[in-house]
Amino acid sequence: MLGAEVVAKAIYASSCPNCGGPISSVRLELGLPCSSCIPDLDYEEAKLISELPPGERFKKLVKIISRESEGSYSILAQLHEELDRFEKFFKKCVGKELWSLQRTWAYRMLSGDSFAITAPTGVGKTTLLLIYSLYEATEGTKVLMLVPTESLLRQSLERLKNYASILGKNLRIIGYTSKDPKKTREEQLMKIEEGDFDILIITTSFLSRRFDVLKNKVFGLIVVDDADSLLKDSAN
Repeated sequence: MLGAEVVAKAIYASSCPNCGGPISSVRLELGLPCSSCIPDLDYEEAKLISELPPGERFKKLVKIISRESEGSYSILAQLHEELDRFEKFFKKCVGKELWSLQRTWAYRMLSGDSFAITAPTGVGKTTLLLIYSLYEATEGTKVLMLVPTESLLRQSLERLKNYASILGKNLRIIGYTSKDPKKTREEQLMKIEEGDFDILIITTSFLSRRFDVLKNKVFGLIVVDDADSLLKDSAN
């Protein structure tokens, strides 16, 4: 028990962030789980733990939470560990750290959220999406990327292959454009039909025209760059 819990302003039912049980206002303010999860915790130690960065705090708490009470904090600790791995992956690709905004988006992606990124040009949305797609592909996930133009498709294809080369990964990254020679287009279509790829990049126009070759494909991740263009086209 925390010494300060004798003067807790309130006990909140079903509010422990770890087990979902009752918790005092003092522990909530400190960002800690309830007394059932961690029965014996000195107040000064609790304050020190509460001041740690989120990732370190979750890892520390998971080590001292009673085994019978392992819950959400264990999941959060694992998520922050994966975020650390992704940050190293990102830095190896581009030679730079994630920006604060990119880190927030990456956290949501890694947690499995499906969401739209709305931000001005130049904040690193496309770079993050490309590297996250590559990260998932290295984990065995089949990835579909949708882009609005063939020009952007070619740029994305070149950047992905360059990142894969930096990482030393032999990934099957393909894209279909109408300006490729006929033989190349036929080869790419065959690969798409056979699922012979790790990352597939297509335009929104290709999606509406050749949905027949995609309708039975299962993707673990779908990334849409410029979702507005996809939604505004009635053919889609």
